[in-house]
Amino acid sequence: MSEVTNSAPSIHTIKEREEITRDKDGNVFLSIQKSLIASVGTRPLSISFSANGKFFAVAGGGGSISLWHVEKRRKAWQIQLNDSVTTTATAFGSIDNEQLLVTASNNGVVYVWDTHEKEMVAKFNHGFAVHSVEFSLGIVLVASAEWGGKIVLWDVSNKSIITTRKSKGPIRAVGFPPSGALLASGNQDGTVRVCDAMTYEGILEFRGHKNSVETVEFSPDGKILASGGRDSAIYLWSERQVKQLLYYVMLIE
Repeated sequence: MSEVTNSAPSIHTIKEREEITRDKDGNVFLSIQKSLIASVGTRPLSISFSANGKFFAVAGGGGSISLWHVEKRRKAWQIQLNDSVTTTATAFGSIDNEQLLVTASNNGVVYVWDTHEKEMVAKFNHGFAVHSVEFSLGIVLVASAEWGGKIVLWDVSNKSIITTRKSKGPIRAVGFPPSGALLASGNQDGTVRVCDAMTYEGILEFRGHKNSVETVEFSPDGKILASGGRDSAIYLWSERQVKQLLYYVMLIE
């Protein structure tokens, strides 16, 4: 199902360009531009870094998933699934010091890969196209897109389902705080919901987005939850308030 490819490096660091400018008030600005480009041969739909920052995974259409070594600037591993498979989400995690990569696809299948041994170690069938995947404390958290409206908690070690939650509508994104105790979901109805990860008991529901919520992410200390939606807005939410908190940024005015 997968193969290791030792292809020639196709990742390049563009030379830094420095530009010093001065505005009308006399303020001086130093602008540094530097790009890291990977030629992956497909339209990237998901990019994620390993916890140690040494690798990043790129996935997209054509069944292609590639693992890149940041410092060596070369491909470390190429996973090739069926050409009709589009990988929509990736996430890194670890169990017993094993560095794992979780990938989710439009065919509803979630794969777990051992990046050291370069092999698949688990496979789950979610049943619907998967839009978001997250890894925390040895549990793979998966949310289905389209009209599935389902979140499944997978136990990777035991290769079993812990619990399943069904939503009233499609779920576009999921996220864990560092503790793994809570579960945040971004929903197509514009809401962001936070609940107990194991029991799904409701804790908070945030309303503010005027369209589908496409991404959710907790801050490193778990005290702030960020959400981004198709309404071109980003919200930062606090556990202590249900209403909008801190900032509301319109990306497209």
